Amino acid sequence: MIKMGIDLDGVVCDIITPWLTIIAYAYDVQVPKVVDMDDSHFVDVFRKKGLNISGNQVSKVLPFIYKNNNIVHAYEDAESFIRLCSFYLGIAPTVITSRQPWYQKECEEWCEMWLGVKLECLHCKPHEKADLCIEKDINVFIEDRLDTADSIARKGLHSFLINRPWNVKEKILPNVIRISSLNECWDLPWWMSVRVE
Repeated sequence: MIKMGIDLDGVVCDIITPWLTIIAYAYDVQVPKVVDMDDSHFVDVFRKKGLNISGNQVSKVLPFIYKNNNIVHAYEDAESFIRLCSFYLGIAPTVITSRQPWYQKECEEWCEMWLGVKLECLHCKPHEKADLCIEKDINVFIEDRLDTADSIARKGLHSFLINRPWNVKEKILPNVIRISSLNECWDLPWWMSVRVE
């Protein structure tokens, strides 16, 4: 049986756009373009614009974003991906997020608001996702961070890295499958063989 897991932020949830926008307005600098990001280190993105900002200052914005689901949109293909996952697998995917567990309610509400479905949301640190996948019998996972995708693949699970501006320049490892969109995973050989069985 295939059980799908997905990361929330950066995979189905575009948290990056409001994060960049809020910080830029707070410090009166031009909003960086998401497509220009070459990594996920927000401090570096703003330092390139001449703003001397700390990681702590950048992180202070997160609670506001997490609690305001209306400003955090879903990626364009997220809703159709969730529907196809339920159709092909007979079960909705499980969300495994690095958000702190006290944002459980907000995560579940975001999924219902933007994806139109209640999803199980689990919380852990990025380096714990692989073990949580095994514990929950998740054997396919979609991630936007290469190191997390690699640690999941090393456990023998199907691991997909979705192309995002902060990871496209990173060299992909052989045990991780890079995809350009969420729904691309349904067209890949691993899934086609499972569907035929």
